[in-house]
Amino acid sequence: MLRKFEEIGATVGGNKVGLFDGEVEFDRSGHVAAIEVQSHDPAQPLRLDIAELVRERVQLRRSYGVDFAEMGGRPAAYHAQKWYLFVTLSASLEKAFEDDIIDYLADVEDGRGVA
Repeated sequence: MLRKFEEIGATVGGNKVGLFDGEVEFDRSGHVAAIEVQSHDPAQPLRLDIAELVRERVQLRRSYGVDFAEMGGRPAAYHAQKWYLFVTLSASLEKAFEDDIIDYLADVEDGRGVA
């Protein structure tokens, strides 16, 4: 299921930060699978895909060990930024589209599976 969003804020420590526009893709279980965040350059949106983020995280851990966040330098720092943005935006988007997700899951359960 794809949904466009505008001015969705991420929450950090109970404080809303930033307002983001873009598109979110929910998987068949109703969880965020990917987020495309618009940037200042419309031709270069930031794509945050959970599968890709997990692969990147595994690779960093293989390369630098369990302390990859401290030892991985710039690649680890960039990964952390993307990871935490995905996590915080996912929570906001799941809340914002809660009714759509419920309807979508009901359709999937009924076998209609419309996206």
